[in-house]
Amino acid sequence: MSKVMPRATWPARMPKLAPVGELAVQIAATLLALLFAISSVLYLCLGYSPVTHQDYWRIYEFALNHTWLESALHKHAEHLIFFPSFFWLADLRFFHGKQLPLFWMGFTMLFLTIGLLLVPVWRDKTVNLTAKIMATLAIIVGNFWMARSPIIASAGFNCICSLLMMSAALAFVLLPSMGTDSSRRFWAISLLVVSAGFVASFSFGTGLAIWPSLLFLAWCLRLHWRCLVSIGIAAVAAVVIYQQVPPHVAGYKTIEGAGALGLALVGRLCRIAGGPFFYASSGWHEKQLSLEAAKSSILSLSCGGAGVVLAVVAMTFTMIRRDLSKSSLKLIGMALVTFNFVVMALIVTGNSLRGSRFQFEFLLPRYLFWSALFWTGLLLVGIQLAVSIQWLRWPVYLVALALPVMVLQRVIRIKVGADVFVLGDGVVASDDRHRLSAVDHVVLADQRNLVGP
Repeated sequence: MSKVMPRATWPARMPKLAPVGELAVQIAATLLALLFAISSVLYLCLGYSPVTHQDYWRIYEFALNHTWLESALHKHAEHLIFFPSFFWLADLRFFHGKQLPLFWMGFTMLFLTIGLLLVPVWRDKTVNLTAKIMATLAIIVGNFWMARSPIIASAGFNCICSLLMMSAALAFVLLPSMGTDSSRRFWAISLLVVSAGFVASFSFGTGLAIWPSLLFLAWCLRLHWRCLVSIGIAAVAAVVIYQQVPPHVAGYKTIEGAGALGLALVGRLCRIAGGPFFYASSGWHEKQLSLEAAKSSILSLSCGGAGVVLAVVAMTFTMIRRDLSKSSLKLIGMALVTFNFVVMALIVTGNSLRGSRFQFEFLLPRYLFWSALFWTGLLLVGIQLAVSIQWLRWPVYLVALALPVMVLQRVIRIKVGADVFVLGDGVVASDDRHRLSAVDHVVLADQRNLVGP
């Protein structure tokens, strides 16, 4: 008499279902990354700001009345933008102030930044293919989220911020190589890392955050003391040079003012960190939420506070364990967390010390450029941890898969007939474009000594 075999229970079938689930997650993440990247590229190419706008009126006015070197060394709102300034100075000289060449420069540097951030992800041999694909999805969404359009859809601002981030990413990728035993290779790598740090520092004021980030990462990588010394010397030199370029920044007043603000800065740091949650949720509302709503948002304060706590805990444990050399995925995640944490702290402190008019400026959408990368770094660290912590794997993967859907723009309107482009919080109509272009033409025509015939 034949025996009836008992049916396999659910736990027994789990090992057979696991490969299927992994494959499904890989396919879904790959498709989401491709769709998000393609839609974002189309969004940027069709909706970038085609005219001179915002701070660039003052920047161009100064450039048209001074030499190249004077323009490059001039601080705008206490920001030294030495290296990016050569992009628009060349644009003024050879393309008469057209925004398209600047847009493609910034767009190219944004792509290079993403590529540099992906290099450590795919080099990491301690994580599986699923983790690498999920990390790729997180990096693409973090960089191409269209709530960052006030920066990445603006030709000039994207040149500034993407050059800064590209230089920082290059320094992060090269930093582990400073641990080489070859003296010649050490000095070559050190020169590249320090050069990238200087480009970041002199691309925008927040670029100075590169130096504490590199020192933190070098310590956690257990690099030789000569690496720490060389980075420290370069950091001091960068700060001194930055200070010597007029107008001088009163550093002691910054420290004194930050100490006086105390816990108020912590709350503002939480709010800027929680900005992505506020703007992601506001994207699904019929009416755009105001700055006053951002000031009183419990969502941004609570989510930002959680992010700040997670970042502090992660940085503390990493400093104690000093184990970043084991995983390049964790290295790039912690690099993004640390760098953007310092950047946000500088932004909040700087806005607060500029007076009551600017103390809540950090809530504006343009600062999502930095806070979005902060959360991208936290997600990368979570993906790396999920490889070894079984119960954490699927929650982290589900968060990463839900991310493109949650931050998807509620509507992207491109009305070709009236040439109206809706980009986050900016609208450029066809009549404004023609009017501003005509002004540009007149101004540039009067400055033939700079821009040529």
